[in-house]
Amino acid sequence: MSGSTEPDWGAVRAEYEDGEMPVAALVEKYGITLLALRRRRLCEGWRLRHTRPTGAGHDALIGQLFGLFENQIVQLSDMADDDRAPEVQALGHMARTLDKLIELDVASRSAQRNKPSSPQLQDMRKRLSRRIFELEQQKG
Repeated sequence: MSGSTEPDWGAVRAEYEDGEMPVAALVEKYGITLLALRRRRLCEGWRLRHTRPTGAGHDALIGQLFGLFENQIVQLSDMADDDRAPEVQALGHMARTLDKLIELDVASRSAQRNKPSSPQLQDMRKRLSRRIFELEQQKG
């Protein structure tokens, strides 16, 4: 490809987002520079490679974080009391992160539909609180 011919950016984008071809091979194939590819990607908001939209958004992220809590709590219940301090601290950080994600989700949903948070999120919050309370009771 000569330097004066504009590449087919639609094809470049499709192959970039597909993620099958390495970026180095992609820029060589279309005769473009890595900088030109990066600029186009940023300006046009291309989807990052190896990511697929799931449509789940916050719900999936909150669900995954809640699953991590469940695993962490099970591991904590198997540990000796002296070994728990760093794990409990990490669990506290995760709880604050989950709480913030739920707050953001509620605010986003409220702004969009003026409705309260989903019963599923409220149920997750209650179950998480109950599990943390049980863990504190075991420690005390």
